[in-house]
Amino acid sequence: MLYMNLTMTGKHVSLTEGMKFTMNKKLDFLNKFLKEDTVVSVTVQVEKRLTISVSVPFNGELIYAKSKDEDFYVALDSVVDKVKRQITTAKDIEKSMRRLHKKHILIPIANETEMKEVKLTDNIVKRKQFELKPMHEEEAILQMEVLGHKQFLFVNAELNDTICLLYTRKDGKYGMIESCA
Repeated sequence: MLYMNLTMTGKHVSLTEGMKFTMNKKLDFLNKFLKEDTVVSVTVQVEKRLTISVSVPFNGELIYAKSKDEDFYVALDSVVDKVKRQITTAKDIEKSMRRLHKKHILIPIANETEMKEVKLTDNIVKRKQFELKPMHEEEAILQMEVLGHKQFLFVNAELNDTICLLYTRKDGKYGMIESCA
């Protein structure tokens, strides 16, 4: 029973029927996790070394894994292992989210005496609301890179559900601001 729609792309390489068959076979395990007609993208690229990247939409998030090797089959095994680990992590996060829904996360703001009167219409030009999901720092970095953002707000599962702001520094490294109670 095939639910996913597997799109395979070769850049600077022609994908043989054997390669396509092997990718289908190795990624078949995704069918038990995905909804019908979910598009799973696999890109095989050859520059100096062979690179295989896989992106899988899973529970409203994008799972992305990449592996480089000289050998196609070694790179494929490696990228499949990475996808499996990320799905396991996402499932664990989903379980912890169920537990989180039982308790509310409140973000304390400054005392009223510390707050200044500010005209919101002049200073705030855009406002976004989104659900904060508990995740590990590595996953937050991956999500920030996949989304192409310079900052990423998340609930840190490693720090007892502390709200953290991950950001890219000018030197290309990452910084993180953690909330405290």
